[in-house]
Amino acid sequence: MGRLSPEQKNRWKQDLANCATPWIVSGIDFSLPAPERLHGMTGLFDWHLHGQVSRLLAGGSRADWQFCLVPSAGKNFLFYRLGGNSAPLVQRLRAMHAEEIAVASSTFPGDFLRDLKENL
Repeated sequence: MGRLSPEQKNRWKQDLANCATPWIVSGIDFSLPAPERLHGMTGLFDWHLHGQVSRLLAGGSRADWQFCLVPSAGKNFLFYRLGGNSAPLVQRLRAMHAEEIAVASSTFPGDFLRDLKENL
């Protein structure tokens, strides 16, 4: 998990452990160089999921995915490939009947996040 202070890393680990919602939504920015995609919160999710996010990003056959669901004990992670507006993500969450979600705010650009929160 690059670019996190030990204090921030521990706070985020604690927040993740205490998260009671069944869905966690995270954005992944493919405009970043591959190693930087796993910085910050996305890197924490990768650690929590024992490298599943790293394997997802390394999978060449999945290079064109928009959504990826990674189930985990007690939590389900929905990763969204950033690009455009939040409408496709909102539609997917509604289609999944995800009533309670936690949004990994730090993984989304500010304007996208505002739009997402307004439309959920």
